[in-house]
Amino acid sequence: MPPPSDPDLRHEDEDGPPEWDDDWAKWLLGQYALVGITRYDADGTTICSHEQYHGRVVEVARSGVTVACEGVHEGQSVTVPPDQDAFQPARPGQYGLKSTEEIVDDPDVLSSWNIYPPAPSGS
Repeated sequence: MPPPSDPDLRHEDEDGPPEWDDDWAKWLLGQYALVGITRYDADGTTICSHEQYHGRVVEVARSGVTVACEGVHEGQSVTVPPDQDAFQPARPGQYGLKSTEEIVDDPDVLSSWNIYPPAPSGS
């Protein structure tokens, strides 16, 4: 499955559009990121898939944070919402990616996202 650039990406605790912070954007640009994306079925609890990507953050804009993928997804990019709370500093060490069986050494930041299908009309 190709990396997403999906308007339905939501961070689990998202209550609305994130506030913009120029200092955070400057800090994030160039960081090496691990991004996990879990896709849910229409019931909102059944996991359909879980993808993991890693690479350098190449763009931080109000429209999204773009990571230029490396490893098995090299040559692709993944874009997620610019939610400051969804990017956490990573502890030093090796990170095993179950979805790709890769090992990533000492990433700078971690980010997790959930994709839920749109709510049915009339809900």
